[in-house]
Formats: sequence, C-alpha cells, structure tokens
Amino acid sequence: MPAIEQSPPGSGEVTGEYGKWTDAAIRMLKTVKTKDVSFASGPLGYAIMWNGRPIGRINRYRRHKTMTVKIEGHQFWVEPNPVIPRWHYNPGQVAHCVKEAKGLALKLISDAVSLVPKVEVEGCR
Repeated sequence: MPAIEQSPPGSGEVTGEYGKWTDAAIRMLKTVKTKDVSFASGPLGYAIMWNGRPIGRINRYRRHKTMTVKIEGHQFWVEPNPVIPRWHYNPGQVAHCVKEAKGLALKLISDAVSLVPKVEVEGCR
C-alpha cells in the first residue's frame, strides 16, 4: 500500500515528519536542545518544560491506562480509526507508558528543530 501523504499545510503552517507545526511554534522551539528539556510531574501527568517554561504536556488517563503527548503548535497526522474513518490531524498522540511518552515528546522537539532552516528560508505560506 502506498504511503498516505499529509494534506498540504495551511497558512502559517509547515509539515514535519510527525505532523504539522505552526510557524510560531517552530520559531519558539528553534533554539531548544533536547538535553535542556525537563518533565515536571503533576496530578494529571507531566508538564514538558524548557528553561522553566511549559511547552507542552503529557496527560495521564488512569481509566484507559494511556497517556497523550501534546506540544504547543503541533498536530499529529493520524490514520483512520473507528471514530474518524479517514486520515486526519489530532493535537495529541497516544503513548502507553511514561518512557514512551517522554521519548515521543523529545522526537517531536527534534522534528521542530529540524524544520527551522526550512521556515527561515522559505517561510510559511
């Protein structure tokens, strides 16, 4: 089966490996290094922090025994499922444990940083 391409980005957006980003998020994250990212535990999950500033969150759902990862300005490209029967964007991605969720958050930040040259040279539509 051929790979499904993401829909084209809208105005002020750029497409990355894991979904689409807003131009503002790329510009905010352009100097982030994954070693500078930390996770602060809270009652509902974790805050994803960079230099003391929250840039996303990991929400824990005890009932479903899952977590969702959300970085501000990012939406995941998600395959069809029983609820939404077509490819679509979703603001949060499911993870099944804390280690997986933190790893996904760091991958997303690396994805954003890799898009910096594209945004600075081409800009967003």
